Amino acid sequence: MSQRLVFNSIAQAKEITPFFIDEVGLGIWLYTADPALLAQGQVISVVREAIHLPSVEQTGQPIAPTLQAEFIRRAQAIGLTHLSHATGYWTLAATGELQTEAVIIAYSPTPVDTSDLLELAEFIRYEGRQEAIAWEQQGVVYHYLG
Repeated sequence: MSQRLVFNSIAQAKEITPFFIDEVGLGIWLYTADPALLAQGQVISVVREAIHLPSVEQTGQPIAPTLQAEFIRRAQAIGLTHLSHATGYWTLAATGELQTEAVIIAYSPTPVDTSDLLELAEFIRYEGRQEAIAWEQQGVVYHYLG
């Protein structure tokens, strides 16, 4: 099931989870299948194929605009032709400090080839110097670790 818990504010999200997304058009959300979490607020269903395109390397350095453009070009080439701007949030375990990163979510409301999606995730993870890449299949969010 592709259920997302939608929060009223960033403060509310941070109280419930150490990581979440604030996406234009959807709001502040967390994908989860946990009934205890889903019971804490408004739940929406989102069904799409998608990949989350990062803007910062794991070192903290920005990804070059030409490489970001290549991520988008490759996403569109496999059918992820819609783009949504978002901010990814995660809390550092050591300090409790909230981190943010601009993200573009390239998506399609219809299925795309899973092997193409995973190949793209590997390209982005390697070229963008990422630990993991978030991707979605039928609205379920996964993390590609390589």
